[in-house]
Amino acid sequence: MIMRSTSYTRAAAAVVGLALGALPLVVAPALAKPSDAARRRAFNLFAAPIEIMQVNNIFCPVSNRGKVCVNQNDNPVLEGGFWPRGTPDSYIYNSGLMFGGVIANSPFASAGFNGTADTIGVYFMDPRGSQFEGEGVTNVFNSANTSDQASWPNGAIARDPTLFNAVLLGKKFISQQDVWVRVWDGNPALTIGGSHPLGLLVDERGMAWNYPTGNEDIIYFIYTVYNVSASNAAKYNNPTIDPALQSEVAAVGAQFKALNDQRYGISIPADGYSISSAFLAFFEDCDVGNDSGHNYANADFVFNLSFCWKSDFYEPTLTYPPGIFSSPLFVGIGFTGVKYLRSPLDNSVPPKERGLTLFSNTGNPTSSGGAGYIDPRGGKQLYRYLSGTSSPAAGDNSCTNQGQQLTLRYCFLFQTPVDARFFMSSGPFTLPAGEARTIVVAYLQAAALGTEFTAGCSPGGNCQAGPP
Repeated sequence: MIMRSTSYTRAAAAVVGLALGALPLVVAPALAKPSDAARRRAFNLFAAPIEIMQVNNIFCPVSNRGKVCVNQNDNPVLEGGFWPRGTPDSYIYNSGLMFGGVIANSPFASAGFNGTADTIGVYFMDPRGSQFEGEGVTNVFNSANTSDQASWPNGAIARDPTLFNAVLLGKKFISQQDVWVRVWDGNPALTIGGSHPLGLLVDERGMAWNYPTGNEDIIYFIYTVYNVSASNAAKYNNPTIDPALQSEVAAVGAQFKALNDQRYGISIPADGYSISSAFLAFFEDCDVGNDSGHNYANADFVFNLSFCWKSDFYEPTLTYPPGIFSSPLFVGIGFTGVKYLRSPLDNSVPPKERGLTLFSNTGNPTSSGGAGYIDPRGGKQLYRYLSGTSSPAAGDNSCTNQGQQLTLRYCFLFQTPVDARFFMSSGPFTLPAGEARTIVVAYLQAAALGTEFTAGCSPGGNCQAGPP
C-alpha cells in the first residue's frame, strides 16, 4: 500500500468502508468501564498527553501510552471516539495494539521468568484497565498545532518508499492531519505482575483526509514495531530501519538493557534476542449505541476486517446528518471496524502477508459474570489468546469450537447481544533483535444499508438494516 496524499486513490478502502458498514464504537458508562480498577503508574517519561484527530468526520483522541480513540481526558469510564464529529454520538470506547512473542534462551530466566522459553504478552491496549504497559517515549505530535509543526521529530519524517509515494518522501506531513507518537514497553516499573518487558518500541502515525469521497469517514494508522533488546548499536544497522533513525533507536536499546539489567539482576546480551512465534493484534472495545450491552462483533476474512454493530439498530436519540445518512443508506445506527491494509509477513519465499489470522470476541467479565470468552488477564493468557492456543486446561474459558480455533480462524462468537469487544490477531512472525516490522490499519465508520424493511422507519427506528 502506498500513500499518495492528494493523488491517493482511496477507492479500495472506501469500498470496504461503505461495503461492510459503519464503524461506530459506543460505550454506555455502566457497561463500557474497565473491569479492573486502573492502577497508578510509579514512573512516567511524560504525563500521558493526548492529541485529538478531528480533521474529518471522526473524532479520535490518541494517547502517548498507545491508546487510540480513548477519552480525551483519559477518563477510565467515558467513551473516546465520536462520529460524526460535532455530534454527541459516541462510537468508540477505546482501542489499540497488543503483542505477544517467545524469547528462546531468555536472559530473564535467571530472574525466575518462565524458564528458557519465555512467553510474554504486552498490553498497549487493555480492556480491563489495570494492565496498560505502554509508556510515552515522546509526546503526541499533531500537525494541526503550529508548535508541533516547528518541532516535528526526526522519526516522523516520511521515509519508507514501500509506504509513501515518491513525492511524499522526506516530508513531515502526509495527510490533512497527521499525529505521531513513540511508545515502548521497556520500563519494568510498569510491567504487570508475573511478567517483564519484551523490548518493543513502537512508532505510531495517524493520518486523516476529507478527500476523495468516502475518505472522510476513515482514519489510518501506521505502526512500526522495533525489537530494542540489543544494546549493541551495530544491530540496528540493517535494511529494516532507515539510516536516519538507527542511532536514536539504538539509544533506546541501550536504555532498555540498563533499566532491566538493574531491575532483575540479569545481563541482557549486547546483541539482544530474537522474538519468535510473534503475534500482533488490534483490540477494540466497540460499544455501538447508548445501550452498549446489546452489541455483536464478527469478522470478514476476505477483507481482513473486524466489525461491530448494534443488535437491533435501535438508537432514536442519536444524530443522523443527511450528508451521511440518506438513501440508499439507513438513517440510523451503523457499524464500526478495523481493517488490515498491511500485516506481518510469513517466512515463505517470496514472503506473504499474514492478514487476519485469528478473530475473537471477548466480554467484559464484570457485566458478563465471567461467562463467555472474557478479557485476558496477564501476559501468558494474552499470548494464548493471540496465538489461538487458549485452553480450559490452562485456565481459559472455552472457544466456541474448542480445539478448532486455528482451523476456523476464530475462537469465540457471542450468540446473544453483549458488551462486545474483539481482537484481530496476525502471525506468527519473527522479529529479530535490532529489526523493525511495519503494519498499517484503517479505522472505518459508515452507515448501514437500507432495506425494504427500513423504508417507513423513523430516524434511528427499530428496523432491519443490512450491511452496506
